[in-house]
Amino acid sequence: PTSLLALSTIKDYDIYLISHSINVAILSAMLGQRLGLTKTQLGELVLAAFLHDIGKTQLPDELVGKPAALTDDEWVEMRRHPELGARAILEQQHLTPSMMRALRVAFEHHMNYDLHGYPHIDGLASTSLFARIIMVTDRYDAMTTPRPYRRRNFTPAEAIVAMAAGAGTSLDPVVLRFF
Repeated sequence: PTSLLALSTIKDYDIYLISHSINVAILSAMLGQRLGLTKTQLGELVLAAFLHDIGKTQLPDELVGKPAALTDDEWVEMRRHPELGARAILEQQHLTPSMMRALRVAFEHHMNYDLHGYPHIDGLASTSLFARIIMVTDRYDAMTTPRPYRRRNFTPAEAIVAMAAGAGTSLDPVVLRFF
């Protein structure tokens, strides 16, 4: 029930955010299946994918839904959403192991495979497998979904080529290959 309440928060916030979360969850489930995850793991992965951007619900509407490119100051604010997402999940009453995995994904999904993304944590050796899966599916959906501030979207093939350029740095090369 706690997980479902968290999902309803996203639904009530922004139509793009819920659509993006659904797309990332579907793509993550398909990728997780290709990677050989169990049904239980797939369920946990889908939950984590749904909640990966929940931190954006803690940011001002005008920032998250801005129809133009973000300024440098706005990007600084937007880059807070992984930490805000982890905090939002921590505030849930009954933190199950599944919700703790979702918390980790919400926090790690922009860290990049080589840990040069955000937020930066000293001493972290690697991100979780679920975060590495969602890094791929999140990026793919963001690149191929129409946004008002972008003249043109990537086609699926163009997105894959662009993502392949980041294999080993921003994205896990093995996970990307399975994608």
